[in-house]
Amino acid sequence: MSSEPHARLHALDGLRGTMMLLGLVFHGACSYVTTNITKVWPYHDAAQSPAADLLMSFLHAFRMPIFFVLAGFFAAMMLEKRGLRGLLTNRFQRIAVPFAVGLLVVFPLTTFAFYFANTAASAGLNEGWSMVVTLAGRATTYLPRITLHLWFLYYLLYFYVGAVVIAALAQRLPHSVRAGIVRAFRALAAQPVLRVALPAVVTAATLAPMGGYLVTGVAFTPDVYVVLAYGLFFGFGWLLYAQRDLLGSFRRFAWTQVLGASAFYLAVKYLVAPAFGDEPYTGAALALWSATGGIVAWMMFFGCTGLFLRYFDKPSAFARYIVDGSYWVYLVHLPVLMMIVGLLSNSSLPSELRMAVAIFVTTAVGFLSYDLLVRATFIGRVLNGQKYPRLLSLPAIHAGVPKPASR
Repeated sequence: MSSEPHARLHALDGLRGTMMLLGLVFHGACSYVTTNITKVWPYHDAAQSPAADLLMSFLHAFRMPIFFVLAGFFAAMMLEKRGLRGLLTNRFQRIAVPFAVGLLVVFPLTTFAFYFANTAASAGLNEGWSMVVTLAGRATTYLPRITLHLWFLYYLLYFYVGAVVIAALAQRLPHSVRAGIVRAFRALAAQPVLRVALPAVVTAATLAPMGGYLVTGVAFTPDVYVVLAYGLFFGFGWLLYAQRDLLGSFRRFAWTQVLGASAFYLAVKYLVAPAFGDEPYTGAALALWSATGGIVAWMMFFGCTGLFLRYFDKPSAFARYIVDGSYWVYLVHLPVLMMIVGLLSNSSLPSELRMAVAIFVTTAVGFLSYDLLVRATFIGRVLNGQKYPRLLSLPAIHAGVPKPASR
């Protein structure tokens, strides 16, 4: 890793973008699970697959925890680089504005898409389109009632403010106390076993009140358990930035942690957990899933971070393009995904192929719209910090490596 204090961390950028894009895979699996999750996902396709269950549950165990650790890390970097005003201005532009504007646009489109999918599956495509037209004429359709898949942006706003306040209060502590906290955190982060074990125990304690797994806080009223659970990941990332020289050590045991976490999760899910019954979990089952969630989340964070540092810690025009586009693709993917799911609802394709087609087409539509409508426009400036030339324009193709457009 570069010794420059604010050198671009290509590996962590790539990891953050990957976790964002895995959101498409996660949501793509939700429609095809064998269990009924209509309370949180209001569509259940007739074609179902155990593979979708595994994909959904495993990704949920680590995807957003990794994202929140990285969010805390980059927020601390922004504070050091640009100061308090720069941090708040940047986060307002790149988090608050996309959240507010995105929700106003995406909420009605997602409502249309879910109703279309459900109606198309039960009564056919023509009825599905008629339902969309009917909903479009209702004013109440356009008023957001929940934060949908943008919930994490909403919580990030609280975390940014909270981190700044806590950091300011910490400055009032005696120097010896602050130095002791820094030494303790460094000792934790430097030990491969301890840096997984101790945070896993704390995470397990936050998961128990939520039923043994991470809850998605889509309501506008913040959920205190969601704040505690994800706040731990964000805070760890914030503190890790000050010890970023330790990141290189994450390369060690990276494959061991990723493969070990995967094997451990499979063993719990298919060999141990069935003996305890289904949700709601209590007693030993609750303890088992809470511990599993904590262990898998932190092993996957350190393991995935190590792998990205090992293999992707260098500039790449292609990787940078994907990372830049991942934010937009995630913001707009849900209505596109559910429209495609609805179109496939009466097809003869098996569930696994339906899921794969829905994910692939949604991703393709997302990146095509990013290139045509976002990358070189004011929207791209908001999401990416500046405009970039389109990949599909001839000058950009001939140039090979996209260069920033004028600010």
